[in-house]
Amino acid sequence: MPQVIYPNDVRRIKLDKMIHDFLGNAYQQVCIKHITIEEDIETSVKCTLIVGDKSYKINASGNGVINTLYSAIQKETDLFKEHLSLGEITLKSLSVEKSPSCGAVAKLVVENSEKEATIFTETGPSIVNASVAALLKVLEYFMNAERVVVQLLNCIKDAEHRKRHDLVDKYKLQLSGIICNTSYTRTLERARAQRENDKC
Repeated sequence: MPQVIYPNDVRRIKLDKMIHDFLGNAYQQVCIKHITIEEDIETSVKCTLIVGDKSYKINASGNGVINTLYSAIQKETDLFKEHLSLGEITLKSLSVEKSPSCGAVAKLVVENSEKEATIFTETGPSIVNASVAALLKVLEYFMNAERVVVQLLNCIKDAEHRKRHDLVDKYKLQLSGIICNTSYTRTLERARAQRENDKC
C-alpha cells in the first residue's frame, strides 16, 4: 500500500529515519494481530499487540476503536511505564478520508507537553485499518525515539569521559533533533538515577 506523505509529515519522517539508522536492528516495531471489533452501545476491541519480542493481549471496551485501543494499551501493558515520554503526549484529533488509490487515509494529530503537534499519516484498505496503523505508528515512533535519547545520553557521557569532544558535539546535535518531540525530563532523570545506582 503506498504511503501518503503530507508536508507536515516531512520533519517527523526525517527524524524517524534517523531513529531507524541509530538503532539499526534494535529498532522495535509495533503491530497488531488477530484484531476483533464489535460495535454496540460501546466499542469492544480484542487483539494481540506485538512490541519487539513482547506480546500483550488486549480486551477492552470504550468509545470508538482508537480511544478504546489507546486506553487499553495504557492500562493493560507496561509500555507507558517503560517509556515515560508516552505519558507526555495526547491524541488530539483523528481524520480519515476514503481514497480510490489506497482505500483510506488516516491522519492522527498528537500534541506533546509543549502543545506542539506532530502529524502521523497512514493508509490502509479500510478506515479502521488506516486508523489503527496511525496509532501504532505513534507508539512506535515515540518509544524508539525515547530509546535513542537514553542511548545518546550514555554516548555523550562516555565521549566526555574519553575527552572525545568531536563525538560529544555530534551526539548533542543528534539529541537536540530528537528532544524537540516532547518532554524527556522524566526519562532523563530515570536514566541519571540508574547510572548513579550502577556506580554504587
